[in-house]
Amino acid sequence: MTAVERFQPTVDMNGANRVWECTVIAARGMIVKNNAKLEQAINGLTAVFDYVSDGGGFYTDGSFLQHSKHPYTGGYGKALLSELTSLLYVLGGSKCSVTAPGVRNVYNWIYDSFETVDGVEKSSASGWSETMPGVHWAHIAGDNSGRDIGYYFPGGWMIKGLRETRTGSWNEIQRTGSAEPLTRTYQNL
Repeated sequence: MTAVERFQPTVDMNGANRVWECTVIAARGMIVKNNAKLEQAINGLTAVFDYVSDGGGFYTDGSFLQHSKHPYTGGYGKALLSELTSLLYVLGGSKCSVTAPGVRNVYNWIYDSFETVDGVEKSSASGWSETMPGVHWAHIAGDNSGRDIGYYFPGGWMIKGLRETRTGSWNEIQRTGSAEPLTRTYQNL
């Protein structure tokens, strides 16, 4: 654990990179029973929950930028959501639970930032991750077993939901070609 402390002593990045830093610091804190490190990780997450108006992070219009100016909802944004909700789940229900007011924005991001068209995310929002081996367009039902959007919701939280059905196709956006509309029921929070 000395190596972890040596190479990841603080939280200083933003977006998905910040969540990864917080995860490393929190894991180390749990393993060596260091409450100060756990607190550092939890405090480091606070900035992730706030909407941004400049640079990297989630915007109120639903967009997500990483590295200050690149649209990465399908790459870093999806990774941030996956890693963050796993960390919230691990910490949830303990004295280390994340209680930052902005934590509720996670639910807004799911609704506002991760809508698919024809059942897939737009590859232009995947950034360079589109070129990585094994990366492909992700279906709303998840690109791996057990990775449905529904699994992103941390357990045990009191939420109010409204079941909705959205239908969309590329035809509604681009008027050339023909495609059958896709309808998918999902839980809106």
